[in-house]
Amino acid sequence: MFATSKASPRIYGLNESGSLPEGAYTLPYWIEKGANDGSLWFDEHQGNKIARFDPSTDTSCEYWIPTQDRLWVDCPPSSKTCGIANVLQLSRGANGQTWFAEWSENEIGRIVSNNNNHPLPFSVSASPNELTLKRGQSMEIKVNISTTRVSSPPSPLNVNIDMLASGTFTPTGDLGNSTGSFSEQSFSLEPMHTKEVSFIFTPTTDLWAGEYTSMLGEQNDAITVMKAVKVHIVV
Repeated sequence: MFATSKASPRIYGLNESGSLPEGAYTLPYWIEKGANDGSLWFDEHQGNKIARFDPSTDTSCEYWIPTQDRLWVDCPPSSKTCGIANVLQLSRGANGQTWFAEWSENEIGRIVSNNNNHPLPFSVSASPNELTLKRGQSMEIKVNISTTRVSSPPSPLNVNIDMLASGTFTPTGDLGNSTGSFSEQSFSLEPMHTKEVSFIFTPTTDLWAGEYTSMLGEQNDAITVMKAVKVHIVV
């Protein structure tokens, strides 16, 4: 139905060809309901993230776990950043708290996601949010990025943003032989500003006809926010 973001090079490092190991994926594992808002929380065991998905808006938010253990991933010797915290289970607490165990790190982690006190640095929307196209046909999706107010420090700080895309076209969340490109891949945006980025998607000519979901959004070093776009492929 939906895909997470793709596995990060921060987990596996890059091989000699500059790409991830073949078949790398995030491995969603444990899932729990949110507090009376219909959301779903889950951990990405190999993705080294805790994620929240909101079915009412088809939007996901993934929180990066800063601790990483090299012993649990086949890290290249030259890689400076590599590994996972080995998160296996999580539990929803009171006041927007999510607790989780980092099995190989001897630590307990916590995310506080009360939007009033801890707003996300940015949000995302997409237009259209549903499209129908033939194999080999290209179509533009407009992705709007909005940054929020920065409460501290009081001086405005630009938000560094990287655009990303994934989907249900392959088991690993990659686009496979289909192609997708953003008009801008990385940029800096001031607080309380909005920017529109175009995403041009072209399904491969041998993609099976059917229903797919593309996830489009942005990330910084700590958080990923993605919006689902339904894709109907016809012959």
